[in-house]
Amino acid sequence: MTARARRHLIRTLCAELGVSILPFGVGMLLRGPAVYLMCTDLGDVVPSELIT
Repeated sequence: MTARARRHLIRTLCAELGVSILPFGVGMLLRGPAVYLMCTDLGDVVPSELIT
């Protein structure tokens, strides 16, 4: 899976789970129910980090 496809997957999953993706400095903050995660690239996030 390409990085672009992983980013799209994570954005879709965040929308389904009610997780907000907010700009934070040079990275992004993912915040939602049971999720508080900072990353520099959504392509580095794996689905298991969002699902509890």
